[in-house]
Amino acid sequence: SAQPYSMGYLGPDGPEHLGTWLVSEGFFETFGVRPILGRTFTRDEYTEGRNRVAVIGEDVWRSRFAADRGIIGRQLTLDSVPRTIVGVMPRSFKFPPEREVWQPQVFVEEDRRLRRSTYLTVVGRLATGATLPSARADLGAISAQLTREYPRTNTGVGATLVTLPEKTVGHVRRALLVLMGAVGLVLLIACGN
Repeated sequence: SAQPYSMGYLGPDGPEHLGTWLVSEGFFETFGVRPILGRTFTRDEYTEGRNRVAVIGEDVWRSRFAADRGIIGRQLTLDSVPRTIVGVMPRSFKFPPEREVWQPQVFVEEDRRLRRSTYLTVVGRLATGATLPSARADLGAISAQLTREYPRTNTGVGATLVTLPEKTVGHVRRALLVLMGAVGLVLLIACGN
């Protein structure tokens, strides 16, 4: 699961905001993407007091740190709190879009008791042999069970399952298809000439 933030960063050109994403254990492993430098978070970094670490994106590494290969172990101060940079993710890793820094999400007991919070984005990988319809049916059953157990807070709350391509380009899919068709037509005309 993940939750978005924007944090203040005081760089050499003055203050700016960096899109930050708090991520839970297993986030990077779900995507199967490895950092180009350093590592992602260790299990103990998802606990209070040990969570002052960050993984940065390649664009941040290049634009704000001049692609310094010695960046691992350096401090990145966000909202006046220093964090140790432990990894750099490749430019190709763009989830979620417009996020440049990832930090470990620490869940405390109060978080587990809050039944009205529906702000988390959950990312998962289908098990081998599973299908989207079966996963959607499973989520529907889980939502129904939660509504029965917690009718005051879960009535009308459910889960929607979308694929990553739908999530990232779903809103512009039609425009992309039209553009691809137009480019193909121009290419066909050019080849014909």
